[in-house]
Amino acid sequence: MEDTHICTSDLALQFGYDLLNEGALSFYGVFDAAHFVRNHLPRIEVEDADFPAELEKVVTRLFVETDAAFGKSCSIESVLSSGTTALTAMIFGRY
Repeated sequence: MEDTHICTSDLALQFGYDLLNEGALSFYGVFDAAHFVRNHLPRIEVEDADFPAELEKVVTRLFVETDAAFGKSCSIESVLSSGTTALTAMIFGRY
C-alpha cells in the first residue's frame, strides 16, 4: 500500500506566491499509490499562469500535466510504473 496524503494550509505561500487580500488557499489531497503526485501536483498548480483566477481551467490542466510528467518519469525511472487515484479539495479563503 502506497497511499499518501497532503494537507497544506496555504498552498500559494508554500511555493512563494503572495495572493494579496485573497486569503489563504488551502489544499488537501488523498492519493492511492503515488508519492509522485503528492510531491508534484501542488507545485504545478501554483505555477500555472492562470492560478488562482481561473481555478477550473487550472485544475483541468493540473491533472493532465501531472499525468504527462508522471508518464515521462516512468520512462526514465523503471520503478515508477503505476497510476494513482486522487481526491483533492481546495479551500480559497472561506470558500
